[in-house]
Formats: sequence, structure tokens, C-alpha cells
Amino acid sequence: MTYQLDFIVKGSGFFINEVAGENLGARKLVYRSAAATWMLADADLAATMPVVGLTMESITSGRKGLILLQGYIGDSSWAWTIGNEIYASPVAGEIVEVAPTAPDVVQQIGIVVNTDMIYFDPKLVTSASASVITVRHNTGADVGSRPRLNFIDGVLITQTIADDAISNEIDITTDWTGVRVNKNSGATVGTRRRLNFIEGTDITITVADDAPNDEVDITITNSGPALHKDTHVSGGGDPFVGGDLLDATARVSVSKNSGAIVGTRRELNLIEGANITLTIADDAVNEEVDITIAAAGGGGGGDLSQWFKASDPDSFKGTHPSMQLLDAVENTIRQSFVIPSSITTVTVASVVIISEASGNLDWEVVTNFGGLCVNEDFDLNTDSTTGTTAVTVDKITCIDISAALTGAAAEDLVGIEFKRDGDDAADTIGDRVHFIGIWIKGT
Repeated sequence: MTYQLDFIVKGSGFFINEVAGENLGARKLVYRSAAATWMLADADLAATMPVVGLTMESITSGRKGLILLQGYIGDSSWAWTIGNEIYASPVAGEIVEVAPTAPDVVQQIGIVVNTDMIYFDPKLVTSASASVITVRHNTGADVGSRPRLNFIDGVLITQTIADDAISNEIDITTDWTGVRVNKNSGATVGTRRRLNFIEGTDITITVADDAPNDEVDITITNSGPALHKDTHVSGGGDPFVGGDLLDATARVSVSKNSGAIVGTRRELNLIEGANITLTIADDAVNEEVDITIAAAGGGGGGDLSQWFKASDPDSFKGTHPSMQLLDAVENTIRQSFVIPSSITTVTVASVVIISEASGNLDWEVVTNFGGLCVNEDFDLNTDSTTGTTAVTVDKITCIDISAALTGAAAEDLVGIEFKRDGDDAADTIGDRVHFIGIWIKGT
């Protein structure tokens, strides 16, 4: 008996009226589940394959609907290429014209008969596009699943791969090519499976197999340094002469204060430090180099300091002569000094005061300075700084004014104007302050 099938969009062929296991849209590929319901087929989930039917209409989960098993069906939204084979898609329920690739399941489900019409006839024999192998390392987590394995030769590792058709297997032989040997991290001397250690002159080699530590222990010792030295001292064929110890290869070991050796070199370079003068002369007569080290000034380096007392004292604080800075008025003290020749760079400059009460001292500093007796202007350099300093009664307080001496150098004549703004609200001492002097440090 024959049945006529027609090219009609709603579908023509063998169909059934069955229950959906989930909400199904129209024109969706489905499989029959273990619960005897129809659900979306997905080419990348083998458990949902193979495709058995195609929904002819939307079906609500738990309700019955029409499912085409074989025949013609169309959809105005389709735009297929006539004559193309069509397949189950890795997107659940969908149809594609290009067969999926591994590891997806490949199932042809029909052929295109018009741009908007297919002949649905699912092939129930499905296959993966290639056999898939799951690979893991040292029985750990899976590295990946692929249809092909690629064996790569590593460093000093070679692999031989042969197809054994008789045993229906691929034979893979991995071989270690040996140890690569270099000298002083240079070019490779050779790569071999075995090393042979040869005892040279005055060298003893002891080799032991250390099974517990899975290693071979090699001990290399100098077997006769004293004997070798003595052959030169006593004469023989190659005795030492004085010239052997004075040639271009002779080296000098240098220590500091009889401590650890700093280095051993053929040449010493003596460098003049701050306030140091070196005089070096070659004394050929005595076969020596004479080195004279002299202090150039300032007592031999390190931080140097200089104290300049109050130039015009009008009071005392204890036994310290001082110049008074009164409260509630603006007071100005002027003083000059010469930076010592031993100080090339001023690192600290402080006005030293002692207060009769605790509080904040509001102050200003202005400076003029220039080179002494070198025909420079007295105010070649002008600088200033201001601040408010907390003071404690009877404590020696140092006020940093180094910011007003930027660029001051050795033998500069410096004039300083130190002003207390005693009538300013920021000055809260409420009593007189004693100016004791100026202290500078430098290198």
C-alpha cells in the first residue's frame, strides 16, 4: 500500500500525537526519553541523541502534540540551500546544514527540497566525527578529550611510533638519549648515556652508588698539592725563580683593618675621598711605589660642625650669654659668620634658643651670602625661610634654618637676620626668648 506525501508547510507524512517532557517550540528536533516523553535533542550531548522526531507545532510540557517521524515539513523563516544534507545541531533542537565536528555526534536528519521545505528522514545510525580519547596525566584530572594524540620529543627524549596491525595497536617507544655535557656553561661537548670521569694529575676521583637517594656521588679531590709545590721549591726540572713571583700575572690580596679579603687583583686604584690628598711616586730604586696620604683639611672627613655664639649679648640664661627676643613685639637679631673651609656643603644649620616659657615661637629668617675675599657681592645669594616652632621652658631648642642657606659653600660670608614676630597671634610663649647662637654642620 502506498501513501501520497505532499509539499505542505504544516507537514505531510508519518506523525504521532505524544506527550512533551519539556516546553517544545515548533520545528524542533526531539528524542524519546527514558520516561517515554519527547525532549530536545542536542548533538553535543550524546545522552539526548539520536534524533527521532520533529515537532510540527509548539507543545507545552506534560501536554500532547504532533511530532513528525518522516515526511515533508516547511517554515517560512527557513532559507536552506536546495539539495543540501541537514544535521542535528550542537544547539538543542536546532537544524544545521554543516555537520558538527568532534566530539559532537553527527546525525543526518534529512535533505533540503526547497529553501523553506525539508524532507525529514532521520538516520538512526549516529556516529562521532572521530573516535575521542580522554587523556590524563599520572592518573590525575583529565587533560582533554580529542580524536588525536600528538607525541612531541622533549629535551634528550626521542620517540619511535609504529603501527602494529597484527596486534591492532600503535606501539610507542620513548627513549632517553643521554646526558648533555658542557664545560664552564659553554658549548655542548657531547650528549651520551654515560659519563666517564678520568683522574688527571694530582686528582683523585671517588665514585659511589647512593641507592637510597637515587643518585651517584662523585668526589673530586686534589691528591698532592704539597708534593707538587715541593717539586718546584727543591729544583728539579722547573724550579721557581724570583721573576716567577714578580711577573705580569702576580696579584695582590687586599684587606681592610686586617679583616676579610676585599679582592685579589693585579692593580690597585687609590681614590681621594673628601678632605684627603694622595701623593703617589714610583720608586724604582727600592722596587716600590710610595703612597702618601694626607688630610686636606677638616680633620679627616665625616660630618664637621661649627658653633657661632651670639655676637652682641645683652643678657644671660644661666651661664650662657644671650641676646633677648622679647614678647608682644617684633624683635630682630643680626649676626654674620664665615663657613669654615673644611665644610664644602652645609647639611644642618640651626638657630639655638632657650625660652623662659613654653609655647609656639613665630619666626622669620633672611640671609645674604657670598664668597669671602674673592670679589663677590655680599648679597650674591639671598635666601629666606619662616616657621612656627614649639618650645619648652628652659630646654635648648634648635630651629632648622638650613632652607635659608641653599647653595652656601666653604668660605662664604653669611649674614643672618633672625626675627621673632612676638606680636603675632601665632606666637604663644608670652615671655622672652634667649638667642644663644648658630650651629652648622656639613661635609
